[in-house]
Amino acid sequence: MPSAGPSRIRFTSQLPLSRRDELEGLLYFNENQHTVEGRLREALRQYGSPSMVLGEPFIRFSVPNCPPAQTLYALEEAEDGASRLAGIAIYTREDPETLSILFVAVHEDYATGGALEGEKLAPQLLDVIRTSAERTRGVRWLRLFYHPKDLRIGIRHGG
Repeated sequence: MPSAGPSRIRFTSQLPLSRRDELEGLLYFNENQHTVEGRLREALRQYGSPSMVLGEPFIRFSVPNCPPAQTLYALEEAEDGASRLAGIAIYTREDPETLSILFVAVHEDYATGGALEGEKLAPQLLDVIRTSAERTRGVRWLRLFYHPKDLRIGIRHGG
């Protein structure tokens, strides 16, 4: 965990291989998985389990039954330069009009009941992806697979 004092969240699509253990803990051994167990099981059934691809300078993911996956990481950065992985979203362009968010995980501190719950990290991850979708030609829908009703949100494009 970063040192005490103010911190901020930085979003990035790249995570170095040196953060593998931290990422495995957050994604595969997250203590809050039970809160989305039904949707998680459905995502795994439909898309398969995300696998880390480690043969490059940065970690990326392969998801067996979907187009190439993209990843967004949230890093909590302290003023002294220390950081920790706070969240991850794995998503894909499922079809020409739909960006689907398949898997989301946040550190327990940012989850419901956590010390930093008020930061609303999961919605921040989704908002960064939505903003990117608004700049992507042809994307009309953001699909939240984890939502209990498999929610689709319309995308507005500037113009």
